[in-house]
Amino acid sequence: MTSIPDFFLNTKWIFEKAENTEEILEAAGVPWLIRKLIKGKMESGYFHLTQNGDGYKLESHGSKGNLLYNFKLNEEFEAVGFDGRKHNIKFAIEGEDLVEIHEHLEGPRKGEKDDRFIYRFEHGILICLNSKKNKKGETVTWKKYFKKAT
Repeated sequence: MTSIPDFFLNTKWIFEKAENTEEILEAAGVPWLIRKLIKGKMESGYFHLTQNGDGYKLESHGSKGNLLYNFKLNEEFEAVGFDGRKHNIKFAIEGEDLVEIHEHLEGPRKGEKDDRFIYRFEHGILICLNSKKNKKGETVTWKKYFKKAT
């Protein structure tokens, strides 16, 4: 059985900075005024992942409040995402990356399966990556950087 590498577990990671927040929102089709209103809220939060029996518990905070996911690797589950809507969510390991995949179950993006959040470590920093194609067909990558809570 695959398991989440220990370096992801039992540490609270606090948001430090972000890159390309406005660009990822634009690529997602969010109108200019709404982008301006929510950008700051998207540049906050924390990430805390722990072992929970034969599964895992992820506590996360973002623009719309707190999320708590109890899950097993490679098993899809239904939960509410940061957009306040139902999603099918699956966590998997790809190499040394933790990957979070969302399928939208309701709202204007119903049926879309293109939300992939890739968590990885670089130089002791937790980085979350999310990529989308913009109107020009170019790939835009949103990066959120988290540092260890002290």
